[in-house]
Amino acid sequence: NDYGTDRKKVSVVPFGANLDKVPDRQHLKEDRSDPVNVLFIGKEWGRKGGAVACEAVRILRSRNVNAVLHVVGCDPPGMDRDGAVVVHGFLDKKNPDHARRLDELFGRADFLMFPSAEECYGVAVCEANAYGVPALAHRTGGLASLVEDGRNGFLSSTNSAQEYVDLVVRILGDGTYRQLRRDSRSTFDT
Repeated sequence: NDYGTDRKKVSVVPFGANLDKVPDRQHLKEDRSDPVNVLFIGKEWGRKGGAVACEAVRILRSRNVNAVLHVVGCDPPGMDRDGAVVVHGFLDKKNPDHARRLDELFGRADFLMFPSAEECYGVAVCEANAYGVPALAHRTGGLASLVEDGRNGFLSSTNSAQEYVDLVVRILGDGTYRQLRRDSRSTFDT
């Protein structure tokens, strides 16, 4: 618009995953785990919605869904580490041990929970999709350009723990989980 350029000459190329090594599609898991591993990644616990993710896992457990929240990127103060939450702290991808641990966490994850209150993009969604992990994210900022409802995850309008719980229970119960994982990886590939 600013330069009067023909729209046919303009392409938008979004960021991709920040991974040195892309996991081999043939070795990705397809079925959910027991416990259901929910991955949360974020340095800023508050803005990234850590409390919402934590509450969602606690509600899932109260509804007899054996779920564990894996927190990466921060060490929230006062966190009750009762088995429902495992805090891994900040993992630096430049450190080979940390990179290996992050690879393992993505490889074991059943969902990426991304209840960020504000988000420009969300590279973690691209990374999760590389592992065939669907994202459950808040419909805000750039996340709406990354997550396509029913294809590589779902977007929450309310960003409430209960809405995420309802999504997880529905996905695990309606027989679509395996296809959602495949489509998440296809989203990454394309």
